[in-house]
Amino acid sequence: MSAICLKGNSGFSLITAIFILVILASLGAAIVTITGVEQTSSALDVQGSRAYQAARAGIEWASYQLLINQLGPVTYQSSSSNGTTTLPNLTINKPAGTAQNDVLIAGITFRPNSPGSPVEHSTDIGIASVPAGWSLVPSGRLDAISGNQTSSGLVVYWKVAGASEPASYTWSFSCTGTCASLGFNAATGGILRFSGVNTTSPIDVEAGLVATTNSYDIFTASVTTTVANDMLVTTHETPNADTWQNPPPSGMTQAFQITTNNAMLQMSYAIQAAAGATGQKKAHDNGPDGVDFGIADILALQPGPTPSAFATACNAGSTSQNLTGMGGTLSGFTAAVTCSSSSFTEGANTVWVYQITSTGSSGSVGTLNRVERQLQATLAK
Repeated sequence: MSAICLKGNSGFSLITAIFILVILASLGAAIVTITGVEQTSSALDVQGSRAYQAARAGIEWASYQLLINQLGPVTYQSSSSNGTTTLPNLTINKPAGTAQNDVLIAGITFRPNSPGSPVEHSTDIGIASVPAGWSLVPSGRLDAISGNQTSSGLVVYWKVAGASEPASYTWSFSCTGTCASLGFNAATGGILRFSGVNTTSPIDVEAGLVATTNSYDIFTASVTTTVANDMLVTTHETPNADTWQNPPPSGMTQAFQITTNNAMLQMSYAIQAAAGATGQKKAHDNGPDGVDFGIADILALQPGPTPSAFATACNAGSTSQNLTGMGGTLSGFTAAVTCSSSSFTEGANTVWVYQITSTGSSGSVGTLNRVERQLQATLAK
């Protein structure tokens, strides 16, 4: 018969085995925990990288949109028009899609009733009020009295659209003198919307011309543009109840034409690639109403800032960058600024990116007071 003999140290071995099992279990749990933390960290890193890339893509896309839409070339976008036969107000809707920094051009013609005799005077119709933010072009108001006793007036206004524009704009008229006795015939107007215009100095050149003979052909003056790729805008009016010939002035596109009673108006546009004389732009009244003196205005909208203009405006060597004419002011640098520009091609468009850099200490932050949408400023501290 065999016997089982327990040594004196067998109890100690059992305790040791149990201890090792506990240690191994703890190590296993720790490994599982560490693995889980590493996986969570990796997931967070991936999510963080995705968020960073998404934000970067969003910033680049937004910057591109701002630049391509606001920094030349000047582009026609939309228009609106309206007419009235009663005083005192003419209301014209805001052109569809109007956005901040768009440039709006408004043309308005008006006339009293035809008298037979004596000669009527459009000057008896006054502009009593103008909507906020609108400015008269340099030529000011123009009036014509034709040989057959019919008169009319023309005014052209411009405005840089703000962040919030009303749904419509209202011009108010007064009627005195001959107008008070004869009555008000009509007022007709329209607004054109453009993007990519230099919002600091939109109008390169402008001129109005009053006809001196009765004719169905109404001519603008010829002006000489000073920069390339100006957008020409013409406004033609005549005191008739006809239609305008379309196509409009040679080489131009008609934005709209409208006739209200005896107040005819059309506005057209075209890019002039090279600086120089525009030549006279003729619009033709199709008739059959009688010929009269007409009035026409021509203006040129210049594109937003160019790299050469940016380089000239750069206040290199100074710790405060004043971007007068470029849409804003940068200040608070501890070291001199430098300026640079670069371009890239996106489809048929060339996009310019402007950069202002200071190597000042990282503890000092430059102040960006105002930068308009046509300028992207990057601060490298």
